[in-house]
Amino acid sequence: MSFCFIQLFPVKVVELPQLGNPKHIIVDRNQIIISDYPYIYIYSRDDFSLKRKIGGQGEGPGELFIPQGNKNLKERGLVFSVDSHYIVVSSVGRISYFDR
Repeated sequence: MSFCFIQLFPVKVVELPQLGNPKHIIVDRNQIIISDYPYIYIYSRDDFSLKRKIGGQGEGPGELFIPQGNKNLKERGLVFSVDSHYIVVSSVGRISYFDR
């Protein structure tokens, strides 16, 4: 078994004050998409400005839900996937599709 270590240095450090406890991040050519329950935040990759916030805590349309008493689900956070047309988010008992 061999290991390769690469030392990385940040090109730029950016504060994103909206985030409290981010769990997952996806970066594409134009956007940075971050889950921070109960929201998914979408930032511009060019200037790091907040472009859109989707979700919210609840069980209604467009809302996402993880029970407070379920420690495993709470630690995992929201699981999401991104394709060219949709952001798909799983929360307890359902999957939500958001237009990208």
